[in-house]
Amino acid sequence: MDGSCWSPLRAVTARLALAFVLAWVLAAPLRAQPAPAPQRQPWTTLSSPEKSVLAPLQGQWATLDARQQLRLRQLAARWQDATPAQREKLSRWLARWAAMSPDQRAELAQRRARFRALPAERQQHLREAFARFKAMSPQRRAELRAQFDAMTPAQRSAFIAGAQAEHERAGFARLAELTVPQRHALRAHLRALPATQRAAERERLRELSVQALRDYADSLPPAPPQP
Repeated sequence: MDGSCWSPLRAVTARLALAFVLAWVLAAPLRAQPAPAPQRQPWTTLSSPEKSVLAPLQGQWATLDARQQLRLRQLAARWQDATPAQREKLSRWLARWAAMSPDQRAELAQRRARFRALPAERQQHLREAFARFKAMSPQRRAELRAQFDAMTPAQRSAFIAGAQAEHERAGFARLAELTVPQRHALRAHLRALPATQRAAERERLRELSVQALRDYADSLPPAPPQP
């Protein structure tokens, strides 16, 4: 792999992963849609398995609204079928959520709503950005989180917009090194994929060196003539 092509691209990818991570990392465990008009449930009405899973929140249960209670009970219902790794992840999420203030929980709910409103392809980009973020060392992740947390809301918005634009420019710059037929073949290839696969394939192509990208484009069927 060509290191000279990779270092700038990896830097851009790291910035993009940081920009999106808070919108995804906390929202991941609770993506189920709540039922309409749920009713608040006293702690005493919960089943024994639910109480066992949700024990960190027993002292706060009466202060939670009906939708929060329902989402947490949905999470507890998935516990029995979860793998050990998934249970560990859910336990960490519960401990983190139990320590949040009401304002922090409201902000999290807003992030979840914004994420669900995104097109499927955009959601896939966020998942891939988070996967890249998780692949970093714990120390590097902590540094990036601290950097992001220190920003004002306006600075965060500008950072996200700038990271996205830089990420796209990096891809365009590499495409400019291909021939016109190669670019047309790649575009036709991407357009032919389902939306759920297109984002992943686009990111995979970004990982290729310029020469590997040329070779891959040459292996594709020629694109139909441009109108």
